Amino acid sequence: MFPLDEADCVGIASDPSKVGFLANLLFHSSIEARVNSAAMVEMVVVGTRCSDLRAAAVSGVEEILEGVVEMLRNPIPYPLTLKIGIKAMFALCLAKQT
Repeated sequence: MFPLDEADCVGIASDPSKVGFLANLLFHSSIEARVNSAAMVEMVVVGTRCSDLRAAAVSGVEEILEGVVEMLRNPIPYPLTLKIGIKAMFALCLAKQT
């Protein structure tokens, strides 16, 4: 994965179609697509400084939370599944402040 600057993160977080696409990728049949989507979610949440945008745009989408939880419930033997899943869940929890 390549690093995103804040403008890129805000651009993704503020576009509902991009957030929806990330949510759909979390349920893709390919584990690599799911892991990369979760990594992108984590980068976008961490890279967006505006707490309102973080909470409403990315962590407010239930499909994203469900997709990350599903990744953690059924970790397919892929080396990065648990690591990326936990990092994404941690970022989502911090964004929701729960």
